Amino acid sequence: MLSLLTMPVLRHLVKHLQQGGFRKQRLLYGVAFMIFFFALGDSILTYIMPLLITENGFSHEMMGLIIGSSSLVGAAFDILVSRFLHKPHYRRLYLAVLILAGLFGVLLFQAKAIWIYLIAMAVWGIYWDIFHFANYDFVSRISVKINDAAEFGVLDAFKALGSLLGPVLTGLVISRVVGVAPFILSAAAFIFYLLVLNYPNKHTQEISPAQIKTKG
Repeated sequence: MLSLLTMPVLRHLVKHLQQGGFRKQRLLYGVAFMIFFFALGDSILTYIMPLLITENGFSHEMMGLIIGSSSLVGAAFDILVSRFLHKPHYRRLYLAVLILAGLFGVLLFQAKAIWIYLIAMAVWGIYWDIFHFANYDFVSRISVKINDAAEFGVLDAFKALGSLLGPVLTGLVISRVVGVAPFILSAAAFIFYLLVLNYPNKHTQEISPAQIKTKG
């Protein structure tokens, strides 16, 4: 199912590359590679999350309530961030995503009680919201045409690849119990994310905030 969903964005990526997208927009592809590693690490944790909850004795109904709580926190965070986050910058936002994703992994690894799972779900919901804010800010700073979805399509393609590969790798390293191997894989992906995070600092071709407001 996921492979079918990723096909349109992959076709978009191939078309973008054929049009010389990588040569013209290396900053875009640097961030896209970073997003690939983020999606890889996150999808590994997301895949094992329900397994961990049931391993610790919670019912499927309780698992649904625990995971669903992330949506409530994310909605509340959207309201708050719209009031206080007036001048975001994608570099700081992507760094915040990395820190919170690492915290999410640590909480999942340690979680036994329901309140720890609820905190982990809150962190999960928040860093995905920040991730989307970072993507929008990044594209708004590199694209002359804010209504052009080509850049978002490239980011989504790399995110889809990471999300597709994560469960596949996880399935190869778990058996009857989750164990520690998926956490090691996820940590490795986040380390690569951190390494690539420095890329935009060396290849900056941004649009000023005044230009962002007048685009479109």
